[in-house]
Amino acid sequence: MSRQTKSPLSLYLDFDSTLTEHDTLSALSSTVHKHRPSALPTLPPFSTFTEAYFADLEEYHRNPHNWSSEPGQEPFTPLVAELARLRNLRPVENASLNRLGQVGWFQGLTAAGIAADAREAVEKRDVVLRKGWAELVRTVQQDGGSVAILSVNWSRRWVRECLRADLHYRVGEAKLRQGAKIDVDAIEIVANELEGLDEPEGTTSGRILGTEVLGGDRIMTSTDKKKVLDALRQRNTDHQSGRTGTRIYVGDSVTDLECLLIVDVAITIREDEQSWSSGQRELADTLRLFDTRVDRIDEYDEGADKGIVWWATDFEEITKALKIL
Repeated sequence: MSRQTKSPLSLYLDFDSTLTEHDTLSALSSTVHKHRPSALPTLPPFSTFTEAYFADLEEYHRNPHNWSSEPGQEPFTPLVAELARLRNLRPVENASLNRLGQVGWFQGLTAAGIAADAREAVEKRDVVLRKGWAELVRTVQQDGGSVAILSVNWSRRWVRECLRADLHYRVGEAKLRQGAKIDVDAIEIVANELEGLDEPEGTTSGRILGTEVLGGDRIMTSTDKKKVLDALRQRNTDHQSGRTGTRIYVGDSVTDLECLLIVDVAITIREDEQSWSSGQRELADTLRLFDTRVDRIDEYDEGADKGIVWWATDFEEITKALKIL
């Protein structure tokens, strides 16, 4: 059966360390030094915020009663405990974002400034998109499918501008003219946003706001991502037939865990084991704890058990697998 005769794919992607080779929040946070108006107060070192975050995280894990039991959760299995631990991290994550907003870390940053900084970060390879991402998006879009990015990143505009910049610096104008057409604006990006940057000429107050998909709440945890995925799935359902098409999720860390557990094809991005990032290792250890089978993506076939999680090192490998979906 040809790909065109099947239901369109719904492709859901994490951004930081999945679409990109490394986390991009450090590159985003450094943009403030180029654009901050001189009239604004001097900012503390960014290490102030990371130290406060890790102190909160340590305190959270020092008190396992934060997640070791929840009403209505019977039986309380290791999987239920892990999902509760991830879900109840929300106050820790929320406090971290509030600190940045309270000092106005991003205050004065403009939409044009963040676009210029994304282009510079990609050009200097401070932000590197993984090999094959553009071809994967093009394949899904041309077959009539949908592509969405679900991210805990602080700025939707930053995510989109990094994608746009990579198309020019790595894919190149020549390839774009030769037919590698990718509609970046058609990619739905569900992430947080700096207040004011939704407007093309906007300037941010520095507050980090949430997403309309969650009723204005921030997207910060594995559970938040699952809620977003559920909402997008409902929107993409053919309500006459009840069909949603094949749902694929690609992620790299435990923040993606709940999404990986509920889709039709779950894929993790990882390097060779000796090169795993801390996020990749934590996810691998968690999947191993739950006896989840993890196989190489090039072993995929249509009759594969839905409970398998597949792994790939880049998006070229995933695109090859999509040919038989």
